Amino acid sequence: MTKHEVIDLASDTPLFEKDKWIGRGRTYPKNPVEVPWEVASYCKALLVIPSEFAEEAFPDNNIGVEAFLALKLPKVSFSVVHIQPDRCFRKLVPNQDAHCLLTRPIPSQGFVERLKGVFGQAILDGNISVEDPNFQGSRLPLWSIQFWGEMLEVINAQAEWRKSLTWIEAMKHADTKFLTTARHQLLSLRWNERVDIPGSPTGATTRVFTRLLSNEWIDDGLVNMMFSHLSDRAEQDAALDGFVIIENLRFIHDIEKAASENDHNKPLTTFLKRLEDRIRNTRSDVLIFPVFLKAVNHWLAFKIDFADGAVSYGRSSLIMIVVNTH
Repeated sequence: MTKHEVIDLASDTPLFEKDKWIGRGRTYPKNPVEVPWEVASYCKALLVIPSEFAEEAFPDNNIGVEAFLALKLPKVSFSVVHIQPDRCFRKLVPNQDAHCLLTRPIPSQGFVERLKGVFGQAILDGNISVEDPNFQGSRLPLWSIQFWGEMLEVINAQAEWRKSLTWIEAMKHADTKFLTTARHQLLSLRWNERVDIPGSPTGATTRVFTRLLSNEWIDDGLVNMMFSHLSDRAEQDAALDGFVIIENLRFIHDIEKAASENDHNKPLTTFLKRLEDRIRNTRSDVLIFPVFLKAVNHWLAFKIDFADGAVSYGRSSLIMIVVNTH
């Protein structure tokens, strides 16, 4: 690509008529639902980063954490907070080689979000480039906004992994052998590899594991993965299979759908009906599942013992409190 070449990535967007929308005094709807499909598709296409540039700019998702932490990434600038984002768009072609993005500071997350917020209107007004807020007069391709946003994600990920490594190294009271093993395993992970674990959220990557190596709260995705893993282990254990059923958060989520006492008399959801049939057919005595108690901001494991007619829950102190349901 030559230095000032402009690629109109949206020129082939189906059904979009430029003469009808661009420079006609149109107002871009504030409600995303009200944005015409062809307009939304056109604007989205303008933000697509050219594949060759993306391959050069962003680290491979499968490189190890150790190599990822050694990467020199762009700095984040917070010096443009007073600039109005709608004043950064221009009706002139870019005058800068996009590779300058790799060495320049990046606008803050908040500013990039504000640019995206006015992007649709800027396009309808006829703008074809965006000025780098840190370099007055420096016009860049419109997809630079998407580059800034995605690079900020990479920068945030690097900070998360570095924080996890620091968290391990700060635990001087722990067993040295354990810390050495934990550090080695952390650095051997791939920084953004897709997680193919039962219970994992769609699109989850190894970044979710940074929560386990920090003081951050464990989220739903991690809990689902943990309990799905425990469920698989229980089913593979001959002593537990058919006796214990371990469910993830889908069980309590279906239970919580009952908003009133009358809801409990309604037919079971498909999932709960299948679970009931499984319990009856396998004559399982125990059901174990996770619950997040908002009142105390804490995760607990609950157990229903059908044979004893009791419900119990495990606290972090490993004390089991039993509530007789007879």
